[in-house]
Amino acid sequence: MADNPDISLAIKALLLRNATIAQQATVVVNRLPQGITGNAICLWVVGETPFNHLGGALGMDQARIQLDAYAEKPADSAELSWYVWRTLDGFAGVIDGVFIKGASRQTGVRQLTDRVLVGTDQYRFVSTQDFRFTYESLAKVSL
Repeated sequence: MADNPDISLAIKALLLRNATIAQQATVVVNRLPQGITGNAICLWVVGETPFNHLGGALGMDQARIQLDAYAEKPADSAELSWYVWRTLDGFAGVIDGVFIKGASRQTGVRQLTDRVLVGTDQYRFVSTQDFRFTYESLAKVSL
């Protein structure tokens, strides 16, 4: 799948098009770096099915992506997660050279806590949800 687009970068760009998300959170791919304070959204590819698999749309890849919304208060984490859901669920279109045929939420929102530093009583709250995307690179499409 070396010639396939990095779907996570396209999803990050899509999230940042939402003005509320762009103003209220840092959006990162794969891992939340140490030292980030405030609200953040971390997304990472949980699994992929390449385009040659017979179970999906012809010529299109599928990816399952987990999106975690971090905040200092549970309500803020839940609100960020809601904006993620409203931005992604049902989306179809082109983002940064990637044609997304469809996006759908695969899990409900799960609420978790994450200790900020071991040995302290500080926590961050996380709302996590998974989405499935069907997509392909426009560079692969020949006219």
